[in-house]
Amino acid sequence: MKPVNEIYSEFLLGNVRFHRAIENDLFRDALMFFMDNKFRTSASLCSTLYEMIFTTRLVRETANPIGFIPSKENINEQLKNLMEEENDIINTQKLCFRQITKELKNKNVISEIEKQEYDTFYTEIRNPVAHGLTFRLFEKLLDRKPAHTFEVETNYQPVYKKASELLIDKIYYLMAIKELRKK
Repeated sequence: MKPVNEIYSEFLLGNVRFHRAIENDLFRDALMFFMDNKFRTSASLCSTLYEMIFTTRLVRETANPIGFIPSKENINEQLKNLMEEENDIINTQKLCFRQITKELKNKNVISEIEKQEYDTFYTEIRNPVAHGLTFRLFEKLLDRKPAHTFEVETNYQPVYKKASELLIDKIYYLMAIKELRKK
Protein backbone atom coordinates (compact mmCIF):
# COMPACT_ATOMS: atom_id res chain seq x y z
CA MET A 1 0.00 0.00 0.00
CA LYS A 2 1.37 3.39 -1.02
CA PRO A 3 1.55 6.00 1.78
CA VAL A 4 -1.14 8.68 1.55
CA ASN A 5 1.39 11.53 1.53
CA GLU A 6 2.98 10.01 -1.60
CA ILE A 7 -0.44 9.63 -3.24
CA TYR A 8 -1.16 13.26 -2.36
CA SER A 9 2.09 14.31 -4.04
CA GLU A 10 1.22 12.23 -7.13
CA PHE A 11 -2.19 13.88 -7.21
CA LEU A 12 -0.69 17.37 -6.96
CA LEU A 13 1.66 16.50 -9.83
CA GLY A 14 -1.34 15.58 -11.98
CA ASN A 15 -0.58 11.85 -12.05
CA VAL A 16 -4.02 10.88 -10.72
CA ARG A 17 -6.80 11.97 -13.05
CA PHE A 18 -10.50 11.32 -13.15
CA HIS A 19 -13.23 11.44 -15.79
CA ARG A 20 -15.18 14.18 -14.08
CA ALA A 21 -14.34 17.34 -12.16
CA ILE A 22 -16.50 16.25 -9.21
CA GLU A 23 -14.47 13.04 -8.87
CA ASN A 24 -11.24 15.00 -8.94
CA ASP A 25 -12.60 17.41 -6.31
CA LEU A 26 -13.81 14.58 -4.06
CA PHE A 27 -10.39 12.95 -4.14
CA ARG A 28 -8.61 16.24 -3.51
CA ASP A 29 -10.90 16.97 -0.55
CA ALA A 30 -10.49 13.43 0.83
CA LEU A 31 -6.72 13.78 0.67
CA MET A 32 -6.82 17.19 2.36
CA PHE A 33 -9.10 15.91 5.14
CA PHE A 34 -6.79 12.95 5.65
CA MET A 35 -3.77 15.25 5.93
CA ASP A 36 -5.74 17.29 8.52
CA ASN A 37 -6.44 14.09 10.55
CA LYS A 38 -10.15 14.21 9.72
CA PHE A 39 -10.25 10.54 8.88
CA ARG A 40 -14.02 9.96 9.15
CA THR A 41 -14.68 12.71 6.61
CA SER A 42 -11.91 11.47 4.32
CA ALA A 43 -13.23 7.91 4.41
CA SER A 44 -16.79 9.08 3.79
CA LEU A 45 -15.80 11.07 0.70
CA CYS A 46 -13.80 8.14 -0.63
CA SER A 47 -16.67 5.72 -0.10
CA THR A 48 -18.81 7.89 -2.35
CA LEU A 49 -16.03 8.29 -4.89
CA TYR A 50 -15.28 4.55 -5.03
CA GLU A 51 -18.74 3.77 -6.36
CA MET A 52 -18.89 6.89 -8.53
CA ILE A 53 -15.79 6.05 -10.57
CA PHE A 54 -17.19 2.65 -11.56
CA THR A 55 -20.50 4.21 -12.57
CA THR A 56 -18.72 6.89 -14.56
CA ARG A 57 -16.59 4.31 -16.36
CA LEU A 58 -19.65 2.28 -17.31
CA VAL A 59 -21.36 5.43 -18.60
CA ARG A 60 -18.27 6.32 -20.66
CA GLU A 61 -18.05 2.78 -21.99
CA THR A 62 -21.70 2.54 -23.08
CA ALA A 63 -22.87 6.10 -23.85
CA ASN A 64 -22.20 6.26 -27.58
CA PRO A 65 -23.82 3.87 -30.07
CA ILE A 66 -21.70 1.24 -31.80
CA GLY A 67 -19.83 2.78 -34.69
CA PHE A 68 -20.05 6.31 -33.27
CA ILE A 69 -16.78 8.20 -33.73
CA PRO A 70 -16.33 11.05 -31.25
CA SER A 71 -14.97 14.23 -32.79
CA LYS A 72 -14.93 17.98 -32.26
CA GLU A 73 -17.89 18.28 -34.60
CA ASN A 74 -20.20 16.10 -32.49
CA ILE A 75 -19.35 17.27 -28.95
CA ASN A 76 -22.95 18.21 -28.19
CA GLU A 77 -24.13 14.76 -29.24
CA GLN A 78 -21.42 13.15 -27.07
CA LEU A 79 -22.56 15.18 -24.05
CA LYS A 80 -26.19 14.31 -24.71
CA ASN A 81 -25.28 10.61 -24.98
CA LEU A 82 -23.36 10.76 -21.69
CA MET A 83 -26.21 12.49 -19.85
CA GLU A 84 -28.82 10.09 -21.19
CA GLU A 85 -26.71 7.02 -20.39
CA GLU A 86 -25.97 8.19 -16.85
CA ASN A 87 -29.67 8.83 -16.28
CA ASP A 88 -30.50 5.38 -17.68
CA ILE A 89 -27.94 3.56 -15.50
CA ILE A 90 -28.77 5.43 -12.31
CA ASN A 91 -32.46 6.33 -12.54
CA THR A 92 -34.03 3.90 -15.02
CA GLN A 93 -32.08 0.66 -14.60
CA LYS A 94 -31.08 1.57 -11.01
CA LEU A 95 -27.96 -0.57 -11.29
CA CYS A 96 -26.31 -1.48 -8.02
CA PHE A 97 -22.54 -1.72 -7.67
CA ARG A 98 -22.37 -5.44 -8.44
CA GLN A 99 -24.46 -4.95 -11.58
CA ILE A 100 -22.14 -2.13 -12.65
CA THR A 101 -19.03 -4.28 -12.16
CA LYS A 102 -20.78 -7.14 -13.99
CA GLU A 103 -21.43 -4.86 -16.97
CA LEU A 104 -17.81 -3.66 -16.89
CA LYS A 105 -16.68 -7.29 -16.87
CA ASN A 106 -19.01 -8.07 -19.78
CA LYS A 107 -17.46 -5.13 -21.69
CA ASN A 108 -13.95 -6.53 -20.91
CA VAL A 109 -13.00 -3.42 -18.96
CA ILE A 110 -12.27 -5.54 -15.89
CA SER A 111 -11.60 -9.25 -15.45
CA GLU A 112 -13.68 -11.68 -13.37
CA ILE A 113 -10.95 -11.70 -10.71
CA GLU A 114 -10.96 -7.88 -10.58
CA LYS A 115 -14.76 -7.86 -10.38
CA GLN A 116 -14.66 -10.18 -7.38
CA GLU A 117 -11.93 -8.08 -5.74
CA TYR A 118 -13.83 -4.82 -6.25
CA ASP A 119 -17.12 -6.33 -5.06
CA THR A 120 -15.46 -7.76 -1.93
CA PHE A 121 -13.81 -4.43 -1.13
CA TYR A 122 -17.18 -2.74 -1.62
CA THR A 123 -18.84 -5.10 0.86
CA GLU A 124 -16.08 -5.23 3.46
CA ILE A 125 -14.82 -1.63 3.49
CA ARG A 126 -16.87 0.78 1.37
CA ASN A 127 -20.33 -0.16 2.67
CA PRO A 128 -19.48 -0.11 6.39
CA VAL A 129 -17.79 3.30 5.93
CA ALA A 130 -20.67 4.71 3.88
CA HIS A 131 -23.22 3.57 6.45
CA GLY A 132 -21.23 4.45 9.58
CA LEU A 133 -20.91 0.83 10.70
CA THR A 134 -17.78 1.36 12.78
CA PHE A 135 -18.30 -1.81 14.79
CA ARG A 136 -18.15 -3.89 11.58
CA LEU A 137 -14.84 -2.26 10.65
CA PHE A 138 -13.16 -2.31 14.06
CA GLU A 139 -11.87 -5.89 14.27
CA LYS A 140 -11.19 -6.17 10.54
CA LEU A 141 -9.07 -3.02 10.38
CA LEU A 142 -7.41 -3.06 13.81
CA ASP A 143 -6.85 -6.85 13.94
CA ARG A 144 -8.35 -7.19 17.41
CA LYS A 145 -11.70 -7.27 19.12
CA PRO A 146 -12.74 -4.19 21.09
CA ALA A 147 -11.80 -4.43 24.79
CA HIS A 148 -15.31 -3.34 25.79
CA THR A 149 -18.55 -2.24 24.20
CA PHE A 150 -17.77 1.46 24.27
CA GLU A 151 -14.27 1.18 22.80
CA VAL A 152 -15.72 1.27 19.28
CA GLU A 153 -17.42 4.58 20.11
CA THR A 154 -14.46 6.12 21.92
CA ASN A 155 -11.66 4.78 19.73
CA TYR A 156 -13.06 5.22 16.21
CA GLN A 157 -10.25 7.46 14.86
CA PRO A 158 -7.78 4.60 14.19
CA VAL A 159 -10.56 2.66 12.44
CA TYR A 160 -11.34 5.51 10.06
CA LYS A 161 -7.67 6.33 9.56
CA LYS A 162 -7.08 2.79 8.32
CA ALA A 163 -10.31 2.84 6.27
CA SER A 164 -9.23 6.14 4.67
CA GLU A 165 -5.82 4.73 3.83
CA LEU A 166 -7.37 1.66 2.21
CA LEU A 167 -9.93 3.65 0.24
CA ILE A 168 -7.42 6.27 -0.92
CA ASP A 169 -4.99 3.55 -1.97
CA LYS A 170 -7.71 1.63 -3.85
CA ILE A 171 -8.88 4.76 -5.69
CA TYR A 172 -5.27 5.68 -6.49
CA TYR A 173 -4.70 2.19 -7.88
CA LEU A 174 -7.84 2.39 -10.02
CA MET A 175 -7.17 5.84 -11.43
CA ALA A 176 -3.37 6.03 -11.66
CA ILE A 177 -2.06 2.46 -11.83
CA LYS A 178 -4.84 0.20 -13.17
CA GLU A 179 -6.17 3.09 -15.17
CA LEU A 180 -9.87 2.32 -14.92
CA ARG A 181 -9.99 5.76 -16.46
CA LYS A 182 -10.55 5.40 -20.20
CA LYS A 183 -7.94 7.15 -22.28
